[in-house]
Amino acid sequence: MAQLETEVAALKKSSEAPKPKDGWDKLQSLSTLLSGVIIAAIGIWLNHSLVTSQERAQTAQVTATQEIERSHNGIQERQQEEALALQEQQAKDNLKLEVARRKSQEQQAAASLQSQREQNRAALDLQKSQNDANLAIAQAQTEEKFFLHLQSGTKAEQIATLRMMTKIDPQGAVEFAHLYLVTSLDTSLKQAAKEYLVSLQENVSLDPSIRQLAKDALVQVAVETRIQQISEVLRNGTGEAQYDYISKSLLHLAYGREGAQLDGGDLYSLISSYCALPQALEAEGLRPYLDRLRRQDLSLASDETFTTLLEKASSDRVMQQAQDDQFKQTFWMPAVEFARTVGLKLPLSLAIIYDTNRNIGKRGVAKIIESTNAAAGGTPLEGVDEKVWSAKFLEKWRAWINIKSMIADYMMPQVAFLEYLMRANNWDLNPPVEILGKTIN
Repeated sequence: MAQLETEVAALKKSSEAPKPKDGWDKLQSLSTLLSGVIIAAIGIWLNHSLVTSQERAQTAQVTATQEIERSHNGIQERQQEEALALQEQQAKDNLKLEVARRKSQEQQAAASLQSQREQNRAALDLQKSQNDANLAIAQAQTEEKFFLHLQSGTKAEQIATLRMMTKIDPQGAVEFAHLYLVTSLDTSLKQAAKEYLVSLQENVSLDPSIRQLAKDALVQVAVETRIQQISEVLRNGTGEAQYDYISKSLLHLAYGREGAQLDGGDLYSLISSYCALPQALEAEGLRPYLDRLRRQDLSLASDETFTTLLEKASSDRVMQQAQDDQFKQTFWMPAVEFARTVGLKLPLSLAIIYDTNRNIGKRGVAKIIESTNAAAGGTPLEGVDEKVWSAKFLEKWRAWINIKSMIADYMMPQVAFLEYLMRANNWDLNPPVEILGKTIN
């Protein structure tokens, strides 16, 4: 660069020296000057380009360095972030593991505690069962002694025995008296049981709960008797059970208050139960027929000796009790269970279920109950008014009878009388109940 400037100065000095020059010399000198200027300009341009390139290169280098540094810093930052994220994830995982471990420990502790409680409960239940069994054995032994006194004593002695039982087991004594009042064949014992329950009900010094039990037992027996009398009047017009009823044809035989049928197996069940009782008067004569009854031998319908024995047995109080027991198991107890399941409390509601069961059996009653529940929107146990529900039941029963035209004339008067009791608002079946010229007290 310095050399170039020196050459330009020399050229300038020589051009300034005064000497005569012709046109070509002047042109040559000017050309040389121009060439030097051009060369100098080119040099300056080249130098500037070089400097610019160097500056650009330096700038690019700096930029690249900065980019590298930023990239490096970004990598470091990402690495740090990833390291922090990994640490956080590890901390979360550790926390989850700790929570799971503690939960597992708590569950194990709870399971262990529950197991211990169940073991303790099982031990207590076992102990209670053993105590109950021992108590039941002792109570059975006591009741057996009382039973012997009740069976062999006079009415006064029987009442005294029941009162003695009251001191030991008041509730058991009431239940015992109730049982005898309903099922005993001994008229004296039935009367003793009734007088005993009446005395409990009227004894103001007794625990009110025991007095109520006695009252409930008497009411239950009275209501049961009243319902059965109403049903008997509706069926046979007498209000009394027809123990001597016999219906027979060539291939059909029915006997007793409920028409126990030969071809249904009910007659075999009745006669076998009767023959098993020690006081049965006609057991010896009927026992040889048990096998034919079991096989439902229809030729028995035309066996005059057999049917004569049935007629004689009908006057035996033991046979009457056997018929009552079969009747109760077949018709009364299922009706009571239906009433309990639905939630019926009123005597008339029970009478409706009972009479329906006598006519169409448990399956028929179950179907009508299902239809009634749908129509009434539920059962009395679920909050439906019992009187509304019972009225709906009678509607469904009436509709069922109308479909069965062959039995409509027989069953419709029964429905009509029960509807009459509803209209009279006699839901408790308070006596006297007037029905078909009969008065039920």
